[in-house]
Amino acid sequence: MITVYGSDHCPDCRNFKFNLAANEIPYTYVNITDSMPNLKRFLHLRDHEAIFEPVRLAGNVGIPCIVEPDGAMTLDWEAWLRDRGITHIRYEDDAPEGAACSLDGTSC
Repeated sequence: MITVYGSDHCPDCRNFKFNLAANEIPYTYVNITDSMPNLKRFLHLRDHEAIFEPVRLAGNVGIPCIVEPDGAMTLDWEAWLRDRGITHIRYEDDAPEGAACSLDGTSC
């Protein structure tokens, strides 16, 4: 089962969860804005994994972060779905495709 780090405030996270549920894909969700331990768990990944380097440089958060059981990670939820044969990706809200939340709050 995959683990998804995200926030219910993030449109990409909500849309990924929406698609996981619609396709009955089991997952564990770690809401990083729900508790300090969840945030610390995510920050440990974000601060130490190379996949986050471009995200950090761009001033973005890096969610949703999908962690496979073998530890492999991706930040591209739409590609993750397509790689599993899910070509009809649905959106629960009006978030622009590929929207990402920035740390300074200027985009989300």
